[in-house]
Amino acid sequence: MPVRSRSTLKDRVLLTAALRSRGGEPSRPTTLGPDILNHADFGMLAALKVEDACWIGKGAAKDYELWLLAGDGSWACLDATASLVRQHGSRRLWDELESAHDLWRRFGEPRRDRFGLSVARGGRHVFWLDSPDNPLWVQGP
Repeated sequence: MPVRSRSTLKDRVLLTAALRSRGGEPSRPTTLGPDILNHADFGMLAALKVEDACWIGKGAAKDYELWLLAGDGSWACLDATASLVRQHGSRRLWDELESAHDLWRRFGEPRRDRFGLSVARGGRHVFWLDSPDNPLWVQGP
């Protein structure tokens, strides 16, 4: 995540801001592991569904954290050892990730080459599976 190249400097700035924020909801359990975004097929879908966000892994195996970060200051942090996630900000980034994962599983965990995109008039993006006749969601104006 994201689909296009990103600035690692900007990612670090977002992480630094998240680490300083000291906020966040109480931690809650999650079934998604720290390697979920490395899955080639789901990772692409996550990049499309969890818009304008990046991720950074931090720490060693025993204290590994996976951070999702958005430009508006929202963040989610997965404590991989405890399988607990904490979120902060106007967006619930981990909830968005879990929702994307649910969608992917509902459609049978499709490979990324089965997804397509059509751009409609006015800039709407219609994402589909296997055929434009099978739209999944729309983004844009």
